[in-house]
Amino acid sequence: MHANSFAILQQALKARNMTYADLAKRLDLSEPTIKRIFSQRDCKLSRLLEICDVLEVNLSDVVDRAERSVDAPLTLPIEVEAALAKDKSLFHYYILLRDKVSAEHILGRYNLSQDQLFALGMKLERLNLVEIRENGQVRLMWPGPIQFRQDGPLMAYIRELNLRFLNMVMTSLGEEHQFFTTVSRRMRPDSGAEIQRELAALHAKIAELARQDQLLFADSELMTFKFTAAWGAIKYHEVLQIEAPCPQGEKVGAP
Repeated sequence: MHANSFAILQQALKARNMTYADLAKRLDLSEPTIKRIFSQRDCKLSRLLEICDVLEVNLSDVVDRAERSVDAPLTLPIEVEAALAKDKSLFHYYILLRDKVSAEHILGRYNLSQDQLFALGMKLERLNLVEIRENGQVRLMWPGPIQFRQDGPLMAYIRELNLRFLNMVMTSLGEEHQFFTTVSRRMRPDSGAEIQRELAALHAKIAELARQDQLLFADSELMTFKFTAAWGAIKYHEVLQIEAPCPQGEKVGAP
C-alpha cells in the first residue's frame, strides 16, 4: 500500500468535514486506533476498505492517485519546452490532454480527423510526454503538476495565453463562472506584501480544493477553472505613455 494513500484519505476526511473521532465512531473503533492507523500509515486491507466505504471513495482510485501524486511540480527538459513552443498546436493538445478533455470533444471542437489527432499523439510520444497504448488511448507519462521555466522558450507564449484568457473573461462577464476585477490603490509596501501573501494562500487553496474534488468526484462532474492574478507596484512609465503636445498654434496632424 502506497504511503501517500493515507494522505489522500486524510484529504477525503477533511473534505467530508469528519474528524478521527467521527471515523472511529462509524467503524466502531477507538479514536487512538484510527490515529495510529494514519500515523503509521499501515493497516489490514479489510480495514482500509472499511475506511474507503465510510469516506465514499474507491480504493483503486485512491491507490492510483497516490502513485501519481508528487510533492513538487515537474520541470520539463529545455528541449521539450522548445519543441512545444515551436509547435503551438502540439502544446495546445498537450494542455487538453492534461485537463482530461475527451478525444471526441477535441475532434469535434477543433475539426480534426482521427489520423491528425493520432499524429499529434505520436509527436508527444516522441517527446516522452505520453504513451500511446495498443487500443489507441493516450496516457500521460507525468500526470502531476508541471512548472514551466520563467525564462524558458514557452514563457512568452504562456503570457500570450494568459492575456487571451483575460480577454475571454472580460468579454464574457455576466455569464456563469466568469469573474473579473481590478483595483489600484496607494498603500505601504508592508500592506502590499500582505496582499501578496494572501494571493499565494488563495493559490494554495485552489490547489487543495482541486485535489479534494479530483479524489471525491468523477471526471465527468468536474470543470477546468483558471486563476490568473497579477499584483505589484506600478511602474507608470511602463504602463502609461504621454505624447508631447503639439506647439501652440500648430494643428494636430498637420504636415
